[in-house]
Amino acid sequence: MPSVNALLLDLLRRHEELRARVLAHRDDPALPTQNRALAEDWLMRLDRAYEQAQAPMRVAFLAQVGTGKSTLIGVATGLRLPGDGDPERWSVLPVGSGRTTLGELVVEPRDQDELTLEVEPIPAEVLELEARLLAEDDWQAARGDTKGGGDGEAGEELYKLLRRWLALNPEDARRSLRDEARAAESLAAFTDALRARLNAQERAKPLTLSFASTEEGLRALREALCGLMVGGLQGAPAPRRTVLGVPRQMVPAEVDALIDTQGIEPNATEGLLRARPSLNTLLDDPQVALVICSAFRSAPDAGARTLLSALKTRQAEHHQPRRATRLVVVDDRREGDEADKKERDHARRDRLDECEDLLRRQELRGLLPEDGIVSIDARSEGDTLRALLAGVVEEAWRIRHEQWAEVLDAAEHAIAHLADVEQAAAQRERHLRLLWAVEVEIEKQAQPPMDPLTAIGAVIARREPFVKHWSHLHAAIRRRGSYELLNLPVLGMFFALGHQEAALKTALHGVVSNSERYGLKFDVLPNTLNIAGVRRQAIKAATHRLMAYSDAWFPVLFDYLNSPAADALWQEAERRWGQGPGYVADIARLFTEEGERAKLRLPDGVQLPSWESVLPPRPKLLFLRSVRLKNFRAVTEGQLELSETTVLVGDNAQGKTAWIEAIAAGLGVFLRASG
Repeated sequence: MPSVNALLLDLLRRHEELRARVLAHRDDPALPTQNRALAEDWLMRLDRAYEQAQAPMRVAFLAQVGTGKSTLIGVATGLRLPGDGDPERWSVLPVGSGRTTLGELVVEPRDQDELTLEVEPIPAEVLELEARLLAEDDWQAARGDTKGGGDGEAGEELYKLLRRWLALNPEDARRSLRDEARAAESLAAFTDALRARLNAQERAKPLTLSFASTEEGLRALREALCGLMVGGLQGAPAPRRTVLGVPRQMVPAEVDALIDTQGIEPNATEGLLRARPSLNTLLDDPQVALVICSAFRSAPDAGARTLLSALKTRQAEHHQPRRATRLVVVDDRREGDEADKKERDHARRDRLDECEDLLRRQELRGLLPEDGIVSIDARSEGDTLRALLAGVVEEAWRIRHEQWAEVLDAAEHAIAHLADVEQAAAQRERHLRLLWAVEVEIEKQAQPPMDPLTAIGAVIARREPFVKHWSHLHAAIRRRGSYELLNLPVLGMFFALGHQEAALKTALHGVVSNSERYGLKFDVLPNTLNIAGVRRQAIKAATHRLMAYSDAWFPVLFDYLNSPAADALWQEAERRWGQGPGYVADIARLFTEEGERAKLRLPDGVQLPSWESVLPPRPKLLFLRSVRLKNFRAVTEGQLELSETTVLVGDNAQGKTAWIEAIAAGLGVFLRASG
């Protein structure tokens, strides 16, 4: 949480005062329904702004594998042992070539004196599946089939840990398992032996350990973390997510969590990042400050450029103008003597200049502030790193407070008119008219999504930007689509909905930007219903229906792919793998044909939300308060006040029919605009 300061106290005071005033208007029975509805809108907006401004401050470190995220976090938090040189010697956190890739590691400050290690395990069914695949690979490798039994290949992230658990001789686990496979009577017997030895239910239990905040405690924690990643920690599960609780003074001020994410591959694409749920969540959440790391010699390296590009895409999708972000070029060059220092500093300045130029050419420099690119040697520049963290956190709080203040200013202006019956009704009417115009565009653009099985076939057929390497596709097939680096159900639904969502957003942007076609003048709504807020609500309305498709379809697709009905599909895909030219296209075609054969449907009783669940309801009756004419038929100029029942009386040829035609024409324009 932020420290108590004058700005925050002022914002809190204004928030409470404005909220009380809005509540008074919302609950005032003397006000018309329109006024109370508008007050309810502002109450929700105030509460949402407060929640966003007070959300925990999380800082996520993102980079490609082996760049040095864990080293930086260890230095920033003091999780290091005495000593210099290679971080593998003194870092408490496991470092070096992606050794923390088994799940996300989060460092959280707590009001405690000890260190705590909490491990969220990988589920038992996943462990059993991976153990079976390991048994198949080692069985084949023991008989000379080079296709299986690798280490660190696609789909084999858990193999090192499983070998340590399952081998009769853990010191030479690979050879031990190969020898056992060679001696086994059958693959089934070998698999059963490993499954019994695994005891997956016990291995899938959470684990909590405590350590003293001393050098001995840090050494014990280091040993536990290193063992956790390779299966050497007695009784520990395979980690899906690891939370390290530390005394509050070890974490930079005003930070609630430092997140060490799983590294991405150097040639990962934005499409592949979509299949990483934990990474997606961080990129989509504007409240999370980001530190993107890059290797020194290739800065900005491919992973950093992909992450920045993905961030740019998300900010455009969600209309986020600002995000607290830094790019850290990790200087891990071998240290020289004092005479080399000037040359090293000169090389560092040149590298940073080249980095800025490249990012500017790729239109990514604008994502970072003026001082947002920094080179740090974690071995000797811990103070620089802590200053960088303090800067990014300060910027994140400043952005939050500025956005909160903007909402408070807008609310203060709006509240002044909530008791004004005419103006509040007019504002509400304009807002609804725009949203109904949005609804018309949604109805025109929305189409039923592509069949999800057919969409998976399209993803496989296209490859780029979804498939990094065909070995990942093989790993996904062996796991019935659910592979961390290539999740076929997730990518299939994303592909099925993505092009449709883009078309909707383009159409809605046009509706909002050209709102004068609907008789809307935003200059008469200063700070109350600004165009950015309306656009956000329009985009929410557009994507809500599409995401409802995804939420309803995903369990149907996932259950089908893991059911006996899909056995033939997976068996044929596995059989076809690697068999002659064009085998990838054949596998893609299998999914397309399966979609035509299976004809998946939503189960009975599943209701997709209607547009009315997102947009405000239309009024049951429509009233015109007045109509004004100028040079219309027999009426030169005039204004007529209307009530629920208006009777026109007069002599012939005096304009009665002209007034009725004018009212009808006005209603026609309004109804066409509002759908």
